[in-house]
Amino acid sequence: MVVYQKSELISATNLAKKFGQVMKQITQEGVEKIGVLKNNKLEAVVISTQEYERLKSIEAMHRLSVNIPEDLSQYSALIEEGMASKVSEKSHEDIFEELAKRYGA
Repeated sequence: MVVYQKSELISATNLAKKFGQVMKQITQEGVEKIGVLKNNKLEAVVISTQEYERLKSIEAMHRLSVNIPEDLSQYSALIEEGMASKVSEKSHEDIFEELAKRYGA
């Protein structure tokens, strides 16, 4: 749970009245976040565009990292099948040697 200092909380009514001041705190004064209260309940958070974009990129990276094992698992059976198959009796060294001779590498 995120902890807010008293100075980081503002009522929705005061936010409407002091919006420019809050924007200045966030964009120029280095305040990380301002929690917006409605009926003494935290309803929203004001953050800078830079912080929002940083959080969205973290979310995207996390989503990607969560999907990687799932994405790779579909290939595991194909890899095992390929490893077990007798596609060629030649070793990879023999194949590379033939290619080097053929293409003059």
